[in-house]
Amino acid sequence: MAGELPAVGKFRFHCQTGPAYTRALIENETLGGCQCGAVRYRIGETAVSASNCHCSMCQRSVGAVYVSWMTFPEKSFEITKGKIKKFKSSAKAERGFCGACGCSITFRHDDDEGLIDVTTATADDPAIWPPTHHIWTSTRRPWVTADDGLPSYEGRKPRE
Repeated sequence: MAGELPAVGKFRFHCQTGPAYTRALIENETLGGCQCGAVRYRIGETAVSASNCHCSMCQRSVGAVYVSWMTFPEKSFEITKGKIKKFKSSAKAERGFCGACGCSITFRHDDDEGLIDVTTATADDPAIWPPTHHIWTSTRRPWVTADDGLPSYEGRKPRE
């Protein structure tokens, strides 16, 4: 059904050898980290949402025209290596990034208590969490099209 996240098999592994670590994804466990490897994380639950955000703050914070986010219960997110530096990007929001390479990793908003957004591209297997919708399209760059058939919202996605 459109808008639903894909099911993950009982033991689905996607391994790729890298210079600093081996990447693995196991059901209900998302592993990831920054570009340089100084920060690693583990998320022990499945995503509750996956979106492409076109807001101007996301654009500036990562230097891209939009950012793909995975949203999880905050209690399931843990740093397993290193430390995230935090930046209060607005009166109600905080962004987390690697202090060594600058990689954007997390976003927390006061209105979304108990949830944390994690940049999809930092997951070891980002393909497992494809976006289900676009948000803040009111500030989407005019030359960016969203013709992928996903629902689009001019602001935040309405709460269900």
